[in-house]
Amino acid sequence: MAGPEGNLTDVTSTSHPGALTMDPQAQFCHNPCCPARGQVGRGNIGIQSQKERRYRCLTCGQTFAATKGTPC
Repeated sequence: MAGPEGNLTDVTSTSHPGALTMDPQAQFCHNPCCPARGQVGRGNIGIQSQKERRYRCLTCGQTFAATKGTPC
């Protein structure tokens, strides 16, 4: 989610009881060209959109869905 300066926040979604939460600390960048690829819990992932359940890598800027890398 973008703030007034366009910065991303790394908050957990708690607006709806029973809603799935988004934890950027448990995510990693999937971009093969990113120097932070595969790094979990380093603070390089922010929430792009809670509504669309998208994260953004703060190192390379790549966005990805919360379901990226999960089985079909």
